[in-house]
Amino acid sequence: QRLDLERNSIGVRGAEKLATMLMHNTALRTLFLSKNKIGNDGVAKIAIALHLNNAMQTLILDDNEIDDNGARAIAVMLTHNTGLIELDLCHNKIGRVGAELIAESLRYDNRTMHKMFVHDNPFPMDLGDKMWRLGRINAESVDCTQKEVARKKRAEFGPTLNQIYSFIRSRPYLYQLSD
Repeated sequence: QRLDLERNSIGVRGAEKLATMLMHNTALRTLFLSKNKIGNDGVAKIAIALHLNNAMQTLILDDNEIDDNGARAIAVMLTHNTGLIELDLCHNKIGRVGAELIAESLRYDNRTMHKMFVHDNPFPMDLGDKMWRLGRINAESVDCTQKEVARKKRAEFGPTLNQIYSFIRSRPYLYQLSD
């Protein structure tokens, strides 16, 4: 049910082979692909596979050199995938365009995402807030995203952590989202 390939430098070629396997494997629930240099082409192949495979629940893609083009593939996948609950995209190169695409896919199409981790990407923090406000990511994710807000406090980006926690405490449904 769980496959950990973290730090294996599988690259695009390995991601392609993995994607082929994912198209037919419905037993795997959690896939760790941190720090594998899969880039946009690799994540696009995996996204296509997960467009068809709804068994995957957790996908960890942090630190994989994914930018707006890879985020576009992820956004398209999120509009069709009905199984993914947790997605980690931290430490990538996703900018404003990619973050907007992912946020919009959460707004209109995806009803299963409960946790999304997006910190340490170069998009403006207001987009992290937008993802949070769409109600598809929970308090844990907000904390992850808002660490960057706290770090940039001098520039007055977004609400304080205390304000966010107060907001979340007043809305218990954000802890466990369901249709």
